Amino acid sequence: MLAGAETDQYSLLSQKFTPGIFSQETALILHGLTTEMPLHFYMTFPQGYNNHNLAKWDVTARHLVHNRYAVGITTIQSPSGDPIKVYDKERTLLDVWADSTIGPNVKYEAVETYLCGQLSVEDDLRLAAYARDLYPTTELITLMEVLAR
Repeated sequence: MLAGAETDQYSLLSQKFTPGIFSQETALILHGLTTEMPLHFYMTFPQGYNNHNLAKWDVTARHLVHNRYAVGITTIQSPSGDPIKVYDKERTLLDVWADSTIGPNVKYEAVETYLCGQLSVEDDLRLAAYARDLYPTTELITLMEVLAR
C-alpha cells in the first residue's frame, strides 16, 4: 500500500478470505450492473468453510455445495488493479433473481443494464446453461426475452 492511497477493500477481502467469491449485490457492483451500493460485502464460500472473522470484516457469507459453488467463477480486476474472484454476470443475475432479500428495483436495474450491454451468443448460451443447471424454475430467461423485444 502506498501512503495516502485508499484501501481496496475488494482486494483485501479477496486475499484475506481466499476461497471467497464475490457474489450477489457485490458482484452486481463489480460488473457495473447496479448503482446501489450494498451495506455489506457479499461472498460465497464452499460448504464447510468456516471463518469467524467474516462479520468483523463486514462480509455476509453464503455457503454452497461444491458443484454449485464452482459454477461461473471468473477473475476481474479490483479498483486498484488486483485480480479478484467474482461470479460472472450471468451467474450473478440468476443468483440475484432467486434471492428474495434483494429488492425488485435492484433486480430490474441489473437486468436492464445487462441487456443494454454488448451481449454475445456465448453469453446467451452460458445464461441458459446456468439456468438449466442451477435454477431450472427461474422466470428470468422469459423476462429477459420480453424486455429484449
